[in-house]
Amino acid sequence: LLIAAAYRMFPHAGLLASLLAMPLMGLAALALTYRLFLLHADRTTAVVVTIGMACTRLFYRYCFEVLTDLPFLVGVLAFFAGFEAIFHRRPDHPRRATWVDWGLLVGGLCFAVLTRPVMWALLLAVVLTLLISLIRQPARSAQTFICLGLVALVGLGLYWLDPRRGGEEHVVGEYEEAFVGTVLTQMGAIVHRAFHEFIPRLKKAWNE
Repeated sequence: LLIAAAYRMFPHAGLLASLLAMPLMGLAALALTYRLFLLHADRTTAVVVTIGMACTRLFYRYCFEVLTDLPFLVGVLAFFAGFEAIFHRRPDHPRRATWVDWGLLVGGLCFAVLTRPVMWALLLAVVLTLLISLIRQPARSAQTFICLGLVALVGLGLYWLDPRRGGEEHVVGEYEEAFVGTVLTQMGAIVHRAFHEFIPRLKKAWNE
């Protein structure tokens, strides 16, 4: 989608425009990271975390590669920044949620959904989080139901509007089916490793 839009806007420099868009998305990801942590901590902590992310080799590399990883990250961070500002900001935060936060929530979720098939896991996590929030914070039930409706619209919209649906090459669903099939067939091994390998490692590291 990014490359197609770049060639539509810049017919003779579409690839260059795509390459330039990636570091700009990297800067957007850093700004959203700062915003996200500022909702829960002081300015110093937010600056340190943002600088640490900027210095990460993998993040720096993705800023110069036309892959879906960085756009997906930007969408997820935008959604998280909006979601946390509306539902879980620290009590002493000086500013209430505004239309900008709702814009980040809606726009970030839509953008993340468009970038990678793995977004189904994100939608599932959001739904579970909202259901828990509905139980713990009944006073915010109106906001919670609005977000649940948004998630449903985005998920259904992607399913029905995705151009990969139908036709001779029906590819939508293959990624999800492969993921679910792998989880179902290897669930026993995953649980066994979790309890017999990973959890003992965590306990050992904690004791040390």
